Amino acid sequence: MRCWIPFIAAACIFGCAAPAVAQILNPSFEANVGSPQSWGPSVGTAFAFFIADADMPSDGSRFLQVNSSNLGPATPHSNPGGFGTDATGTAHIEQAFSVPALDMTLLSFDVQFLSTDTNPDFVEVSVSDGTQTKNILHLDTSATGAGPTSNAGFATTVLTHVTEDLGASFPTADLGTVFTITLHAGNAADNAINSIAFFDDFALSTGGTALIMNSFAITLVNGGQTVQFDIVNKGPFRTNVPLLSFDVASPAGSGPLFGLFPTSNTIFLAAGVQFTSDASGMFSRFVPELIFPTGTLFDFTIVAFLGATFDGAAPVQRIAWP
Repeated sequence: MRCWIPFIAAACIFGCAAPAVAQILNPSFEANVGSPQSWGPSVGTAFAFFIADADMPSDGSRFLQVNSSNLGPATPHSNPGGFGTDATGTAHIEQAFSVPALDMTLLSFDVQFLSTDTNPDFVEVSVSDGTQTKNILHLDTSATGAGPTSNAGFATTVLTHVTEDLGASFPTADLGTVFTITLHAGNAADNAINSIAFFDDFALSTGGTALIMNSFAITLVNGGQTVQFDIVNKGPFRTNVPLLSFDVASPAGSGPLFGLFPTSNTIFLAAGVQFTSDASGMFSRFVPELIFPTGTLFDFTIVAFLGATFDGAAPVQRIAWP
């Protein structure tokens, strides 16, 4: 019998956004033509297109166009390349996502900007963790002319490949963090002449800074003679102390003190003895199968410390012996 019990990240105990998709959906806009599936909400004109233009698509057969759409005047991000107030007055579209694995924190995409305006119209991309917003791309009309002329005669920038290390930029993020990426096209001084941004090939991959250890799961594996407790501790920076309560009462968490057993068969010590760990963050402990009858209930939680400082606790979860 194998039973997976998900644990909420410690950061979410004190409140976090609704769960997002773990990975960016429809990353190359191949799902449809028109308003792109899995992206939104949007302001202005944003649509997936299939006719090649300039250097797009860079992946697959479709790409995204965001047109500044007679909106404006727009104001760019207050701190291009850094944290600050996001762009306003733009045409834009966004998607919420979470990182699918601890080491898949390298965000990448391709962008090309088209404009015939003499004003500094711009394309920007921002990423927010719900608390702060970082600008990770800013291009304006001063960069156009270096790329091929578009089908409609627009001057273009060179095709730009952008990468961003989300783990480095958001060092307190964990697997429960909800990021929002926003793609902007802005008319800088007027809305008389539209400018266009092309986007394609969004991805999350390895190569960035791993996220912190704030997401937990437990597996109970009945091996015939032993039951294996596997605890997955996600991230490199936390000391995680698993605490177990035996012979529970109701409600969950009201049994004997976590970590203390009324028998000599103590699995987890109150002092937080660590399991044997492998490089992937899997902590395991084997227990003789017949110590507890099938169906015996346990309350399980994990508390986390950053150094010697308490860093939160996962909610109490009630599980049954296999």
